[in-house]
This record gives sequence, structure tokens and C-alpha cells, in this order.
Amino acid sequence: DMTAPDRTEIAIIGGGLTGQMMAHTLAHTGYDITLIDRAAVSTKSATDFRTTTIHAAGSRMLSALGIWEHISPAPEPIAAIKVGAETKIQDWDLTFSSDSGVMAYTVSNQALSDALATQPLASPLKEIEAEIASIDFAAETPLIYLANGQNLSADLIIGCDGAGSFTRQEAGLTVWPRTTNQKAIVARVTSELHHNQTAYQRFLANGPLAFMPLQDNELSLVWSLTETQADILFHADRAEFEQALNAALGDDLGQLALNDTDSGVRQIWPLRPTVVPQLTAKGLVLAGDAAHALHPLAGMGFNLALSDMAVLADILASSYGRGLSAGHAANLSQYAHRRRAEILALSAVTEGLNKLFSHKSHAQKHIGAATVAKLAGLGMRVIGKSRLDTYLSKLAMGGILSPAALLDGHLPK
Repeated sequence: DMTAPDRTEIAIIGGGLTGQMMAHTLAHTGYDITLIDRAAVSTKSATDFRTTTIHAAGSRMLSALGIWEHISPAPEPIAAIKVGAETKIQDWDLTFSSDSGVMAYTVSNQALSDALATQPLASPLKEIEAEIASIDFAAETPLIYLANGQNLSADLIIGCDGAGSFTRQEAGLTVWPRTTNQKAIVARVTSELHHNQTAYQRFLANGPLAFMPLQDNELSLVWSLTETQADILFHADRAEFEQALNAALGDDLGQLALNDTDSGVRQIWPLRPTVVPQLTAKGLVLAGDAAHALHPLAGMGFNLALSDMAVLADILASSYGRGLSAGHAANLSQYAHRRRAEILALSAVTEGLNKLFSHKSHAQKHIGAATVAKLAGLGMRVIGKSRLDTYLSKLAMGGILSPAALLDGHLPK
């Protein structure tokens, strides 16, 4: 086909939360943007019961973009996070809280997606709904061949197409999978006692259990388990599941029950954390899960995606002001340089914690699970008494390892 391809300065690939959010963010840079969504709207799952934890810096960013106040139901503040190993079910080894009162917020993925869909962008966005046949990164500017016969040439492609990113594969970028042999069960539960805006994280032998506070007495559950254990519990009847859940958390919240509404349904997801050593290639940057799929310890993965966007917005707004092309080599190297530290830090922390506590860990084989739990509890208490916990809370609140205008609450200049 000899027809000249359509041109765009920036092509965002992936129409999920990360792609939608990226479009809203980069609409403030000056470049023209095309969003390519491979999944037809009709094939998207009706409801996503998952939630994401958005840290304080992320909430400032969403406010600056005019999205935060349109999220409904409103994000639930997290005032404290209690962390414990399974030494004694009643005790919590560590409680994080922040002087400002709010450390982070629990946001429903669906509510965030709806807010993004209804809010106008700062500059026009072209949207294409089509499968991508291939991407030619060897061309002078990358060429996207769509399955519908349309071609698109872009100065910069942004891969926001998730952990199994097709864009990353087309660019020949390697990925290091981390085998966890774990799956996560996701559900909404109601507690007898009010959660007081506290998140709970318990490290159990089969994997971590996290409860994030939602409206009223509702909590979002992410329970990571070995594949076998996860399948058994996922298929267990309601009473058995609730019994296991109550035994795992302890009685801080009184009795826990699965929600009676639609969102009481359990969902299950395989966990495939990955490390992507290279975040960029000629004419390409990766963002969100395509660049870093974390273990969903406390649902912090989306914050890394928000940092990707905020940093990229700074770089591109400045590049536009200097009259450079969006895909300029300096933009790519700056992005890779500015994102590396935070991604590595959070990947190491989440993976390290999961490895330390999961029952197949090297340490547990050699010194016994009870000792590891005790050491872990001790480690947490030591952290609790040291300066490190203020650093960890700050890290959890965001904007430390990757400063950017939007994370401070300002639009990029």
C-alpha cells in the first residue's frame, strides 16, 4: 500500500487506565496526540472491582489535571497503614501514619476510568480503535501498521499496553519475568467495625494480604496466595472463604463478610511481576505496567505510572518550548535517567518483602518459618523506632525519588 501514512507527534498505545491518564497528562505539553486502543469498547469487562492506592503526590497531580474532584464515589483517605507478620494475629508490628493526616487514598479503578472518560482534555485528542498489526521502529520515525489497513507515523510512541506489552515486544526490548507462582484474589468486603481509614497489610506464609479502606464499612481486599491455595480459596463456598479471611486478618475489624452486591464477587488474577531493564528505544518510551509490573503489595503500582506521566510531561513540555521533536533522543535519555531510581527502589522493596515472607523463601527453609516471622516482626519494630519509617512513609506518599511539576500540584511548563 503506497498511501502516505497519517502523521501524529505522539501516539499513545493502550486504552486502559494508564493510556487514558497519559492522554490527559500530555494534553498539557503542546504536542498533538493520538490514542490507539486495541480493545473494542464492547469487549471491555463490564466492571472492574479492583482498586488502586493513589499517594498524596498522585492526588495533587489529579487535582491539577482537574480530574480528582470528578471521581465518584470520592477517593477514601488512608490515614494509617498497619503492617504485621503472622507472629501473633492480634499484634501489628508497625503502624505508619503521616503528620498531614492523609498518606494516600483508595480509588476504585472503575470510578477513575469513568472520571477520565467524562472530563474534557486540555487539547484535542485523536482516537483510533484498531488492532495493531506491527510497528516498524527501524523507519526514520516509527511506523504503526494497523490491522484495518491504516498506517500511522509518530515521532514518539508511548507504550501503555500493560505487562504483556506488544509495543515493547515489537521494539525488541527484553523483560525479566520474576516468577512468583502466586495469584491474587480481589474482592470487596464489609467489616463489622469501622476501619477508621486504616489500611491493613499482613504478611502470611502463602503471600501477603492487604485491605484498603473504602466508603463506610467497606474494604478492598487483595489476597496474594500460592497458585494452588488461591485456586482452592477462589472456588471455596462463601462461608469457607469468609472463615479463612477472618482467620487471616484477626479481629481488628470484627467479623468480615463478602459484599452482597455485585462487587462481593471474587475475581482472580495471575501475578507476573517483571523488571524491564530498558525503558526506551528509538522513538519509544514505556510507561505503567509495560515498564514495571510490581507485586500488588499495597496496590501502589499505579503511582509509578503516575510518576512516569508527570516526569514525561515535564520533559515534553520543555522540549516543545524549545521546538524539538517529541521523539528527540535527549527526551528519551532524560526519561530513562529520571525514572530508574524510583522504579528500582519500589520493585526491590515489594519483591524483597514478598520473598522474605513467602513460605518457600530461602531463609525459611534454612532457619524455619517461625524464626523468619519473628525476625520480620523484629525488623518492622526496628524500622518503627528509626528514622527509616519516616523515609518509608515519605516514599509511600510519593514525589520523593521522582520530582515533577504535576506531583507538586502544578501543570508542566
